[in-house]
Amino acid sequence: MGATTGGLDGYAADLAGRFVRPAREDGGERAPVELRSDDNRLPLQDVYIASEALRDQCHFLRRANLLFPCVVPLNQRDRTPIPISLGFEHDPVKSMGRAITSGPSELVLPLVMRFQDRRLKEFESRGLWERSAQFVDLEIDGAITAFEHRLTSFLGTRLQTSLGTQSPSPGLKFTVETTTDHLRVSYHPIFWKSNQRAMNQLSRVATDYIASGQYYFGAALPAQNPQFDFSASYVPPSDSYAKLAL
Repeated sequence: MGATTGGLDGYAADLAGRFVRPAREDGGERAPVELRSDDNRLPLQDVYIASEALRDQCHFLRRANLLFPCVVPLNQRDRTPIPISLGFEHDPVKSMGRAITSGPSELVLPLVMRFQDRRLKEFESRGLWERSAQFVDLEIDGAITAFEHRLTSFLGTRLQTSLGTQSPSPGLKFTVETTTDHLRVSYHPIFWKSNQRAMNQLSRVATDYIASGQYYFGAALPAQNPQFDFSASYVPPSDSYAKLAL
């Protein structure tokens, strides 16, 4: 793999730096992430998707001269902001972003503000559990740095698992219990707040297979946006269970 156990922290930092470089060096083109031969044996598809969304979202916000929305956990030792996805994982949002930012400059800002306001109102009203976090706006470079910092920590766990005992496909068994029946449990990695991943069952106890890393969990009724509890994060395979007060 080109990395010893003692060198995993350096490998994670280098890998995280390469994942964010296209967003940081935005030249207006969809530059790819630089992956090397040693990286190909690692399960990185989820990280790749998030880093591509980061790149496209940064380009969108730069063109619109807008700040980057983030959320800050209030009850955790690491209060580094977590960049919020505006949906650039999805092709329709990517296409809309390109259409808006390629238009005449006098038309761009009103459309972008309407787009961002709608998304953020959705997050603010439903995305946080009680007072476990708060929203902030960062300069784009600051949001990229926060993404990289948190991704480095996440990759440290992923590398330890992948380069040690191989986790069983399709991942590590993880159980989440809620206090309310028939909720859909969702989770996102510590470096990217997104509503894209949901566990299978509509039940007070949901079990699914999750790749190694570090995650926040939330829940909601079907077709609603999950409320995430930022008071604690969980680290499969060290953790295999979470209890949500939802």
